[in-house]
Amino acid sequence: MRYVLTVMMLLGGVAFGQQVVFSDPDFVYFREQYLTLRQAAALAKFKGDHVILSNVIQLDAKTAQVLAKFRGRTLSLGLPNLNPETAAALSQFQGQAHLCTLSFDKLTAIDEPSAAALSQFRGEILDFPRLSTLDANAAGSLLKFKGRVDLRGLSMLDAATAKVLAEYQGRDLNLQGIKLLDPAAALALAEYKGIIHLPSLHVDAETAAALAELRAEGLWLGVFRLDADVAKALNGFKGGTLHLNQFAVLDGTTAKALAGFEGNCLTLEGLTTTSAEGLAALKANPRIRLSERFR
Repeated sequence: MRYVLTVMMLLGGVAFGQQVVFSDPDFVYFREQYLTLRQAAALAKFKGDHVILSNVIQLDAKTAQVLAKFRGRTLSLGLPNLNPETAAALSQFQGQAHLCTLSFDKLTAIDEPSAAALSQFRGEILDFPRLSTLDANAAGSLLKFKGRVDLRGLSMLDAATAKVLAEYQGRDLNLQGIKLLDPAAALALAEYKGIIHLPSLHVDAETAAALAELRAEGLWLGVFRLDADVAKALNGFKGGTLHLNQFAVLDGTTAKALAGFEGNCLTLEGLTTTSAEGLAALKANPRIRLSERFR
């Protein structure tokens, strides 16, 4: 159950009235749009794990520098815009021995200087749940960050930016917001070595052929329907494991087409229904891992 408390009970006697909501002792939710220097200092002393400032729309560098002294696990901000000076100040957030996440819940775009400043962050995760666009220059600077960059908010990706993302050294490239990806952008991702997540991508045969060129350790596609042409295009996947676990039904023609998979490993963990001939063809390929129902 949620309840409202005043911060003066916990944070050095600074009175916030009913501007801060606690859902439990580990979380602080600051409800106002503007944060004073004195309030930032009080929040930085909070002993819980998470400080959430989703409503704050403006933050100057000096206040950000004070707020960055917070030693919890998550500092989450709702800033709609970010300048390089504030980004540099926030990058000093260290959390608990650098085991921390810096999240920008409402940021939809970022320029190169701000991205470069954030790359100096020494925590675990830079989180951008709503960053919908990212150009190649900003991506190049941002990916100098040594931890994990979560780009699940991206809704579009051009070839130039995709080529930069392919150089990312993190193990996971989360692109769950991408619904459409042209073949050139897909091919530009070819050299990425980690695991690529594209659960929302609509895949046609041309895009599938480009994705098959990826050398990634793994590729997760969220296709709910698969036709024979797309199946054939994916059969030559050059990466580690191709995960097609979202669809439950596969017609016999498509199943037999997919049975020709020649890559390292294909998982069909969600499959529950297909024809007898299609199932036999899939089982005959040792590179294909079926759901427990068919093992």
